Amino acid sequence: MPSRWVPLTSAVLRILTCLISFLPPLLIALEQWHAWRTSRRLLTIYWIIRMEQPEFRGIALYERDVARREHVRSKTPNAIVQSAAEMFSLWPVKREIRFRNVVHYLAVDDDLQSHRTFVGIRPDMRTMVELINPGAL
Repeated sequence: MPSRWVPLTSAVLRILTCLISFLPPLLIALEQWHAWRTSRRLLTIYWIIRMEQPEFRGIALYERDVARREHVRSKTPNAIVQSAAEMFSLWPVKREIRFRNVVHYLAVDDDLQSHRTFVGIRPDMRTMVELINPGAL
């Protein structure tokens, strides 16, 4: 009896090994898709606010953009923009925060919040965020 199970067990192990080899690229693709989706949504909201209320610029505009997002967060829009500013505009050289920085912060934060127990592959979401959002924003 054991001799019949050995080929089946080794076949199952080969199949599992093959499936596991596809997992990291799939996770990278999913996380990049999440960054793309977050970027597109926030950029759409950005342009809607700019058309509706052209007097808003900079941080005030970014806070309104974050506030209009579809899901409620534990942080206020002001706290999110300030966290993004601390992360991206104080180091290595102090500069004004850009919309791209807020989007990058939200993409990474949302991804980490959705995978609290999963520690794994983390692609550089900055490349996807920069691809979607113009450099001037």
